Amino acid sequence: MRRARWFLSLAVLLLLPTSGRTAAEGDTITIFHTNDLHAQFLPAPATWRDDRAPIGGFRALDEVLRRAREEAGSSIYLDAGDFMTGTPLSDLSHRGAEGGAIVEFYNGLDLDAMTIGNHEFDKPMANLRRLIGLAQFPILGANVTDSTGALVTGEAFRIFQVGGVRVGVIGITTEQLGTLVSDSSYEGLRISSGSETLRRIVPEIDKDTDLIVVLSHQGIELDRKMAEEVEGIDMIIGGHSHTRLDRGEKVNGVWIVQAGSKGYYLGRVDLVVKDDAVAGADVRLIPAWAEGAEGSPGVQALVASYEERILTEYGVVIAQASGRLGRCYYCESDLGNWITDGIRAVTGADVGLINSGTLRKDIMDGPVTKLDIQEMLPFSNYLCTFRCTGEELVAIAAHNARAEAEESHGILQVSGLEYGWRARDGQIDVPIVLVNGIPVDRAAMYTVATADYVAVAQPEKYLGIVPEDVALAGQTLTEAIMAHVEKSGRIDPPGADRIRRVEIDYAPPK
Repeated sequence: MRRARWFLSLAVLLLLPTSGRTAAEGDTITIFHTNDLHAQFLPAPATWRDDRAPIGGFRALDEVLRRAREEAGSSIYLDAGDFMTGTPLSDLSHRGAEGGAIVEFYNGLDLDAMTIGNHEFDKPMANLRRLIGLAQFPILGANVTDSTGALVTGEAFRIFQVGGVRVGVIGITTEQLGTLVSDSSYEGLRISSGSETLRRIVPEIDKDTDLIVVLSHQGIELDRKMAEEVEGIDMIIGGHSHTRLDRGEKVNGVWIVQAGSKGYYLGRVDLVVKDDAVAGADVRLIPAWAEGAEGSPGVQALVASYEERILTEYGVVIAQASGRLGRCYYCESDLGNWITDGIRAVTGADVGLINSGTLRKDIMDGPVTKLDIQEMLPFSNYLCTFRCTGEELVAIAAHNARAEAEESHGILQVSGLEYGWRARDGQIDVPIVLVNGIPVDRAAMYTVATADYVAVAQPEKYLGIVPEDVALAGQTLTEAIMAHVEKSGRIDPPGADRIRRVEIDYAPPK
């Protein structure tokens, strides 16, 4: 049915004059949007509510969208990317593609278009191409090309006829893709500036559209910057930063909307389009409460089959947590300390390190399942070790302290390494660095354990040095921590204060 609608839309476009027809009296259409689904196919507890009511999941999102469509009239549904990585669903094969069941879900929702997110590159490029092949909707990526110069997704934009409005939709992916994926996934890719790409495409399609929408997977700050820099955009539907914009915001006359993450909310924008511009907009988020939500028969069957498969494999309780272990992106955290302690225990290294962005779910007090560990560490990063001098460890500590002070990126969580840092005259100083409680010997050699994403893919970003002779441990970080948890059967909050901001006259303990 959707394909027929697209062909009809294209036929209508061919009959329209190219002089830029506008809706003389004003046409009302509705845009529905989601972003950063991250394979969240089952409901999750709304932790911000006392009753922790279940929210999200494929069934709830399907039901909320169907009901909203019935009352909306002319509408279009768009997604801003990152449907992969978050639950084991993105690791399970469906019709030959890992994560293919998620694309099947979007097919069932009659998604009209999507842009590509950075986590779609977490698997090899061959898998991404299979996912694109399964999609019954265009996946748009105007600024990502492969080694041949061809667009990775095959399409930069698509023009849709929605009621009386011609809607041009352009896909933009974060320019920071190279720092967010492994070297093997990024090899041969070229990322162009989102703003420069739009300055080329927007004038090209402006005469054939009444409304130009950018599907942007680059985060709220860059979306705001893009709205300032590019003329001719009417709306930016964002993703990547997981920002919940309940009523949207307007920057330089451009509406920017984003619906949080994991399908907890469906974004809805009711627009009046007149004279090639937005004459009025009602922006809101609709919570996808899961209580009593059934979804369509096709979605029900899809969810049931994978829920049984995943819960059979991952629903086993493997440990008891004696307290909650939470995350912090720019500071030391209980969960980060516990994970790095585990990394060090598994490898026997002097120091354990992991980037904060790897940790995607807190550990709650009580029973812990394999699924909890998988969702906490959803990436397929390999555990590895490297050797470095004490001098280099001091440099790593200083580099990490600078990331914390400037909040330039998520810091490394640490084990075996303790340091105190201070900011003085615009410089970062680390007057104390300890390894396993002993002042670091700058001339000595130490073994550091981490993930290959840190040591191989992004060493300059996270370590400030490029280590030599990195040795892969032969198992992923997730596999190693899973086995470590199963063996111990307990998760206890570890000691804190491994990273401290100190005064200038601070002296290390004797």
